[in-house]
Amino acid sequence: EKEKKFLEEFHNYLKENKIADAIFPPTHLVVFCAVPSGVMYYKIGILVTNLKQSEDSLMSKINPKVRTELRKAEKLDVKILHGKDYIKSFYDCFQGTVKQKGISNFSLKYFNDISQILGENAVFSIAMLNNNIEASLFSLKDDKYFYPLYSGTSYMPQYKGSNKYLIWHIYTHLMKTGIEKFYYG
Repeated sequence: EKEKKFLEEFHNYLKENKIADAIFPPTHLVVFCAVPSGVMYYKIGILVTNLKQSEDSLMSKINPKVRTELRKAEKLDVKILHGKDYIKSFYDCFQGTVKQKGISNFSLKYFNDISQILGENAVFSIAMLNNNIEASLFSLKDDKYFYPLYSGTSYMPQYKGSNKYLIWHIYTHLMKTGIEKFYYG
């Protein structure tokens, strides 16, 4: 009820001062529980993975075909790398994806700036096979939650399951660090 009242007042302020034509919650970092009266809205789907379970329990909930892909990625020795050293690698893969799909994107400077500002809470991850970047992911995290924001996949990956293996590897890594939930939207 308090959130609804706040959103009503905020919406009216924006409208009266002609500040914005529309407001959206930023990706899946914010999920409003209330909607101001008289506004158009749509429901979004957010996938939440509970990481406070055993690896075996989580694996048992994954589709059998995907489990096979994960095992194959491991056999092929897909490497998963994380850290600021991989911003450029992430970006190159991401850039290829946005160009292929014809959508707007951000500059490399944007990601470097975010990394500078947020430090360890900005996470860059890549999946590599035979020194080729197969998939990449940029995420944000805090003490409890992990939020993937932007991803890229190779136009011609050597192994199409590399992107799933990247997510699986992140799951298992986060489980060991105490992160509770992985929000994917």
